[in-house]
Amino acid sequence: MAPAEISTITETENGAAFEVQIKSPGADKLKTAARLRLESYDEKPKPLPMLLGARHPPISVVRGDKARQQNEHKKEVVERAREELQSTADAKRQGLEQQLEKATEIREGALESRKKRAAKHYEKVMEKKGSTEQRGLMTAAEAQKRLEMLLAQKDAGVGWGEEGEGESGLDGVRV
Repeated sequence: MAPAEISTITETENGAAFEVQIKSPGADKLKTAARLRLESYDEKPKPLPMLLGARHPPISVVRGDKARQQNEHKKEVVERAREELQSTADAKRQGLEQQLEKATEIREGALESRKKRAAKHYEKVMEKKGSTEQRGLMTAAEAQKRLEMLLAQKDAGVGWGEEGEGESGLDGVRV
């Protein structure tokens, strides 16, 4: 080994400061066996040795596989839920369409029966109107005949008395 060189920087009454040169200026270029061995590890990295062989894969690989399986399972669950939701929505839609068709049929049936009842009522009303008009005509004809008979009786002087002797029983009023 080379002798160490000591150089004094300052001296005081309490002590002295000095510098010791341990390495020589050209020592960086010189490589020892230990240094060469340590630097060789970087050139060709080897996997760390495992005790009793490689029974189990590394934990990072296990965790990655487990995460992938969980993700696939979650995707399947979500897809199944979507299919179930779609099928229930389709079932509800079909049920509502059937209810709507039933309601339409019932409504049309009710309208048809109401139309039939209205037609029967209209026919009855027209019959009554016709018979009432006929009765009214007969009554008018009868009234005309009766009026003619009364006029004829009046002309003949039958049924008319003196003043005060009317059939009404009222004095001084002719009937």
